[in-house]
Amino acid sequence: MPYTSEMEPQWNAAIERSRNGTFLLNRRFMDYHQERFHDCSLMLFKRDKVLGCFPANYDTESHIVYSHQGLTYGGLLLHDETCMSQVLDMFDLLKNYYKQELGADKLVYKSIPSIYHRYPSEEDRYALFRNGASLTARGISSAIDLRWPIGYDKSRRRMLRKGESSSLRLYETNAPEEFEEYWNLLDTCLTARHGVHPVHNCAEMKLLTSRFPKQIELYACRTADGDLVAGCWLFISNRVVHTQYMTVSDQGKKIGGLDYMISRLKEKYCQKYDYLDFGISTENSGRYLNENLIYQKEGLGGRGVCYDIYEMKL
Repeated sequence: MPYTSEMEPQWNAAIERSRNGTFLLNRRFMDYHQERFHDCSLMLFKRDKVLGCFPANYDTESHIVYSHQGLTYGGLLLHDETCMSQVLDMFDLLKNYYKQELGADKLVYKSIPSIYHRYPSEEDRYALFRNGASLTARGISSAIDLRWPIGYDKSRRRMLRKGESSSLRLYETNAPEEFEEYWNLLDTCLTARHGVHPVHNCAEMKLLTSRFPKQIELYACRTADGDLVAGCWLFISNRVVHTQYMTVSDQGKKIGGLDYMISRLKEKYCQKYDYLDFGISTENSGRYLNENLIYQKEGLGGRGVCYDIYEMKL
């Protein structure tokens, strides 16, 4: 979208220009969760072309800008014509804007994991280095390369055979009553096994799915008798199918429900997508590794992808 002067009152624009003419506009991105965060997202232009977008929020108490606390990862979203020198300019603009306009002292930057890029795009990591940023957290996710998948390990192959002989059925659903049923299973499993509840609630997941019906899908896995034994939400991007809130009941564990579900998802999505990402298996900024959880993902063929967070003084 080309920039015009009429955008300024609509966007509450605050413009600052770099030496080569790059400039920024503040723009709210996050409609969802907007009541929880002070949004301070930005768009960056060169003449009439958008070079990048930066989803962010500001914590007024700590004087920290985050990219973005309502997202698993954030960071600069770059146009494919954006070059390295322009990204360095962008960082100068971001720093000056957040320090001068908001009084921020620090930027916490959640970089986009490499598998989510459509093409190589790590100019931001170089810019972070140039600006003295430090790596403060690193989560390890597990992803299956759908183009060159690693096979299941021995124990998972055995469970897959159980699943295939158990007359299981996996299907996508958007029925409200099945959303509720799956959420109850998920909450029961998380509470019993880990003493926690899902970060979202069922109403929020319904809302997200209704807004992005082609990008967010719920899958349910049932027995021939109709018992719900496993399921997951899928968040689908250009290259990656990401599992969210994947769970399996005690009954499903015994009959290979999880292994059956993953096998069928791999078969469905391998023709159009590059990766099936299970998400991180770490806590406490990556300093604690849930070895049982990552062992399960590795047994399904997943291998490591880093989710990195940096801090930079402004």
